[in-house]
Amino acid sequence: MTMLANYITSFLVRNKLVEPWENEWCAYQIESRLTQMISIPFLILAGSVIAPLDSVIILNLGIIYLRPKTNEYHAKTFAGGMFFSLALELIALTCLAYMNSISAWIGLGIAVVAIIAFGPDNNQQVHYSEEEYRKLRKKMLAALLIYSLLCSILICLLPNWAYSLIMTLLADAALLILARVVRCIQRRFVQ
Repeated sequence: MTMLANYITSFLVRNKLVEPWENEWCAYQIESRLTQMISIPFLILAGSVIAPLDSVIILNLGIIYLRPKTNEYHAKTFAGGMFFSLALELIALTCLAYMNSISAWIGLGIAVVAIIAFGPDNNQQVHYSEEEYRKLRKKMLAALLIYSLLCSILICLLPNWAYSLIMTLLADAALLILARVVRCIQRRFVQ
């Protein structure tokens, strides 16, 4: 995936559609979009084997909405990311069967606190400046507020949809925590 994104970016730079100094950013954005275009349909198909299609679609829509705002854990390879995403999706969809309104409220609270505490992740692939990070954090908090309000309303009106969105929020929080743990381990043992 990285090679394809770099090839497309080189083409865009050569044809003066992207400035050379935007090369790294452009490659990252292209790789992100290509990965999403391939992985989301696969994840929906795989998830629909164990859960109702509407739950799977809502879970993945939540991921599409949250991931760019929280910038959680990124695997080093496409295959690693796909395996990790599939495993996490299957766990989340399995847990949906055990969710009720009480666990939904508790899960919503835990996820919101964790995301506020750990998000957004400033990983090595993106490496935001201080100003960019502050802007991203504001966007993340605004998106989290909207998402939380939607979940709160849906718990009362369409609980199964709310459960899928809350499970996405919990998965996102877990990935933010994982990103922080991985970075701490790398700093401690690799450097």
